[in-house]
Amino acid sequence: MFTTIHKSASRDWQTQCKLRELSFEICNEWGVGVADVFENAGLDTRDTEQMTRYIIGGNGSHPTADACREFYIPVMAKKLNEVLSSDNMQKSSASVTIAVTSCNSRAKMLAYGSEYQPKLILTYDSDIETIPEKDGAVYSVITKAVSDNPVVDISRISNSANITGYQVTVARDNEQISQTVIERGNNINGLDSIDVTASEGDDIEVAPIYEYKKTLSYGSGVTLADVFPDGRYNITVTNGSANHTDLYVNGYMAANNIDQNGAGRSVSTGSTYTANDIRAEGNEQKITIQTKDSANSLSYVKIVKSPSVAAPRKKIFITGDSLVANYYGNEGNYLGNTQTGWGQVLGKFIDTDKYEVVNLANAGYWAATLKTTAYPGIIYNAAEGDIFLLESGVNDYWNPDSKGATAGLDTNRNT
Repeated sequence: MFTTIHKSASRDWQTQCKLRELSFEICNEWGVGVADVFENAGLDTRDTEQMTRYIIGGNGSHPTADACREFYIPVMAKKLNEVLSSDNMQKSSASVTIAVTSCNSRAKMLAYGSEYQPKLILTYDSDIETIPEKDGAVYSVITKAVSDNPVVDISRISNSANITGYQVTVARDNEQISQTVIERGNNINGLDSIDVTASEGDDIEVAPIYEYKKTLSYGSGVTLADVFPDGRYNITVTNGSANHTDLYVNGYMAANNIDQNGAGRSVSTGSTYTANDIRAEGNEQKITIQTKDSANSLSYVKIVKSPSVAAPRKKIFITGDSLVANYYGNEGNYLGNTQTGWGQVLGKFIDTDKYEVVNLANAGYWAATLKTTAYPGIIYNAAEGDIFLLESGVNDYWNPDSKGATAGLDTNRNT
């Protein structure tokens, strides 16, 4: 079956009409059925109201999930019924499944075995169902190994099209022994059980890994659709461009100036950054990701629960100015004329099995600006035993508001 696209304002009208005509000729020659969304669905983005409502970002050619459900699916379902009720198909035992996935937020027709996880399943009888949440769903499984290399039941772990695998952490006496990832594969309803390499008496925790692979603008904040119970999460993002950006999670800074370049450095592609043990509470069990400073897009987001069975590394939080900040481009080159902040290399002089450096310094900042950007995130995410290093004063000296600078320093010092 061939599916035409909707009537689109983003392509030349005469070309669209001619391509549809040629498509019909080819399909007729080869006996291929056509689901004519172009003619029969009613989606025409030459209408500015429809463009705004049904096209991702309000401009372009890619339909939203609502557009797929309201316009594409009914036409495709009707044609599939015709195809499947034909004499040839009645004689065949073949089954057909269409999956509309969340990948890139556009519709894709897929068979099982695809690299993408389906979000909607449409069978030939036109029934449409969203992957149902499991009764009594949980968001991680914690158990103790009752034997060597046990089989762990994870059948109750929450279901989502964005779950691509499971993080398996093995620990003993609150110290991590191993951490592995098991891919979800083509199991649309998730895995029922997994084999875990562990010794009798070890603590085991299995948590789903959520991945969002569509490039989106996060400048206004994007609230992810999945449920994230109160807790701490490891959040990995890939910057959608080489422009520097700050990362905020539920309103609190988690990274400062990703892809900031400096003297002797050049950033050509967006970097990947991981913020560990980020606290997420309230917000109706949702996580909102936002980029600030430069309101960049992100091309990738991954979220997985921080393990509860193993103690996290203590954090050394740093705020400061250009003397401290991280710089990107020409990675690994810290000598000569390549600009490098001391916070960037502090990890080379400490035991990184026990401590993790979280450098939230930013070139050009003074105490008053750090107070309203990095500092609230540190206070919110810090845990007992973490360390806070503050370097400030160089830029404060030049601050025309000397009273504001002094107040900023006092607040950072005394809070």
